[in-house]
Amino acid sequence: MEDSLDAYCRLAEGVSHFLYLVHSAGLGRHCSMLEMEAQGEVDKFASVALHLWPTLDGATARALHRKLFTTARLRPGLGAAEWYRYTEANRLGANFAARLVSDCAARRLDRVLGALRHAYRLGAEAKLQHLGRAA
Repeated sequence: MEDSLDAYCRLAEGVSHFLYLVHSAGLGRHCSMLEMEAQGEVDKFASVALHLWPTLDGATARALHRKLFTTARLRPGLGAAEWYRYTEANRLGANFAARLVSDCAARRLDRVLGALRHAYRLGAEAKLQHLGRAA
């Protein structure tokens, strides 16, 4: 299962990057690499949580958060700019996803989806600030 989750997360992030880039371009909006990476982190958590939704409980949501954000390791050999971008995107995604965990535990799908929609529609600095707010 570990390998399949890792493979799924890589795929989900790649699709997220493409869709977010197209979305931003369609709005005529600039999209930074950090913004795109942070959205990928959020989408990774959200897609797995929503896939698990029929059986998702608080313990599982917290374990998923820990697995995706706390125990994640960066590939060795990254340059300083890449290391910063991936580390900061992980931090931003973790902060936002932590706020979703309680709604997942409470089975509040409407709140989870509303929070995801709101964050997705924000752009540039507003998105990064919103994602970075601690739980």
